[in-house]
Amino acid sequence: MYAMKNIFRDLTHLRPILEKLIIEDIRECLYIIIDYTVLVKRDIETVESILIEIGGQERMQTLTEKWKQEGLQQGIQQGVLLEAQLSVIDILETRFKNVSDFIKEKISSIDELDRVKHIRRKALEVGSIEEFLSLL
Repeated sequence: MYAMKNIFRDLTHLRPILEKLIIEDIRECLYIIIDYTVLVKRDIETVESILIEIGGQERMQTLTEKWKQEGLQQGIQQGVLLEAQLSVIDILETRFKNVSDFIKEKISSIDELDRVKHIRRKALEVGSIEEFLSLL
């Protein structure tokens, strides 16, 4: 709670809390505080240096690996979504030749993969670009 309430202060105020969590080996709390701090402050370097100073280098490496894995997963998901969006546009351009920028932007703004897959199927079934537009 202290970390959440004081997140916008200088991060060095977290040092005593992190040190206690490392000494007492309370990993779950440590990970929650660090995850939250990095997410809100976007300052992994400061958190990393504080942890290294207080002897938490091993734990910092574990967290860094976790963040890298999460980033990789997120990147893969975004790539799959982008590919699906582009395939919808490609299908429409193949079938109807001219696809307006408005329709391309609408397709690109859909951020749910299942929805993009659904409209990709519809792009193959509709009889006109106007019919497709009514589905968006």
